[in-house]
Amino acid sequence: MYFATVDPEGGALTELCMIPMRIRNFRLNYASRNDAAWLRDVLDRESRRFGLAVELRGEHRFELRAPDRLMRS
Repeated sequence: MYFATVDPEGGALTELCMIPMRIRNFRLNYASRNDAAWLRDVLDRESRRFGLAVELRGEHRFELRAPDRLMRS
């Protein structure tokens, strides 16, 4: 799941929160720690070429981080 926060005046993305989920038996469940760690590593690695980083915040939450000009820290 993705939760984006956008600056209402300029339309710039200020925060992107991602919750890793799995579908099991037609229900959404939090991804296991191992699956979430793998996904964070892949997203972080692929985002680096754009000057971004994906950080784990809490047990079930990732945040996309970028330079101040793109997103607030």
